[in-house]
Amino acid sequence: MVTLNTGTLSLRKSVDATLTELWLTQLSRLPSMEKVDVEKFKIVCLALMPKFKPKDGRTFCNFFVQAVCHEFDNKEFEHMRANQIFDSCEKLHKKYSPDTAYKLSFEGVVVLAAWKNPDSKKSGHVALVYPEGPMIFSGKWGIYCPKIAQAGWAAPRGANHGFFKPPTYFGLAAAFG
Repeated sequence: MVTLNTGTLSLRKSVDATLTELWLTQLSRLPSMEKVDVEKFKIVCLALMPKFKPKDGRTFCNFFVQAVCHEFDNKEFEHMRANQIFDSCEKLHKKYSPDTAYKLSFEGVVVLAAWKNPDSKKSGHVALVYPEGPMIFSGKWGIYCPKIAQAGWAAPRGANHGFFKPPTYFGLAAAFG
């Protein structure tokens, strides 16, 4: 025979409902990015990429992504490292194939390319899909991939040059999130 303490059960349901309500309230306050002007996005990326060069064995991909997003009034990733940015996107934004990510970037959707390091003590990597030219075929991955803008580069290149493994692509625009 199973007995339930209905007082505890009611309290647990109340706590769950409150936490869900708080979570939804926080989600509604997140600054979602609208579509951006593609030419402005390209200029911002090209201007900021060289400013975040590796130094003393450290890279600054998260700072680059944060700086570009700030230019478009989005502070969603502020104070986050690459793995945290990936986790946030996985919870809040829609994933896309490389082909769709590439196409959306030309429509003004800011698309994040991200890889989460399975070793939580090490950093992952983040970059932004850059709306330019044809997709690049990666012989090492056997797929076509979009160009990306990333910290420290002078010019955009294929995602296969910035990631060890194919990244996950997240659309950051509200209309596609």
